[in-house]
Amino acid sequence: MAAMTELSVFNTDRTILSTADQNTVQVEKLPPETTQHFDRDPETNKLLWFASPPLNVMPAPTPKYSLAYLHFLSTKRRKELDVIRAGKQ
Repeated sequence: MAAMTELSVFNTDRTILSTADQNTVQVEKLPPETTQHFDRDPETNKLLWFASPPLNVMPAPTPKYSLAYLHFLSTKRRKELDVIRAGKQ
């Protein structure tokens, strides 16, 4: 019997609209002058409404080479150039 009770809880419609039909919640619609400032879903044309403001997400910084690595590259290239110059002489 407990399993049937739990199952009925999951089948219960708990949306705002179903609750509003029972006259327990007062629902007010936004005027068209207000809704025109919000984005709408392109498929359903429903107003996109979010429960919280957007987060200020910082973009990931672009990777930068360390000074030690840049020094390693410059000495490696300098050695390669010295070998090439020595081979030409």
